[in-house]
Amino acid sequence: MSRVSFLTDTNSAPVFITDGTPLLSVRLFAVTAVTQSASYQLSPLGSSLARALVDTHSDRISLSGLLVGESRQADKLKLETMAESAMRGSLAGFLTMGLLDGLIVTTPLAIRTNMFIESLNFTVSAAKIGVIDVSITFQHVPRPATAPLSKVLDIVNCAVPLKGAIESMP
Repeated sequence: MSRVSFLTDTNSAPVFITDGTPLLSVRLFAVTAVTQSASYQLSPLGSSLARALVDTHSDRISLSGLLVGESRQADKLKLETMAESAMRGSLAGFLTMGLLDGLIVTTPLAIRTNMFIESLNFTVSAAKIGVIDVSITFQHVPRPATAPLSKVLDIVNCAVPLKGAIESMP
């Protein structure tokens, strides 16, 4: 029986997680599920318009994927490091004076900045040799000034596949 996974790290990765630096970046392969949920806060009746400057919802993204290849242990360590360092402040947060704090998460559903790892689980099983199953839950904690940035990134996320589809039309 071979001790090597049939999955390789050269396949396309649907999920990319980074703190804004090349040193702490992880690609997740064979993502089995990505779930995005949003909770909307309703302002009390008669409240002032100043509340319009505060983000009106909070996002949570949960995903399950695989760490594969020779770098899987290093990727596990990177994810653990990102979970801890995002709470203390990242290099991107320092360089942008807190505008882009936390992690940058790119999924098929959304591109989000200011994400923090709420839960991180790893599983190794005999059925999947050479692979680490990972499940992550992110919480979006935007600053009021970055609320428009999330919407712009969503529009870009929609526009890029649309451009490819238009170019491939006969």
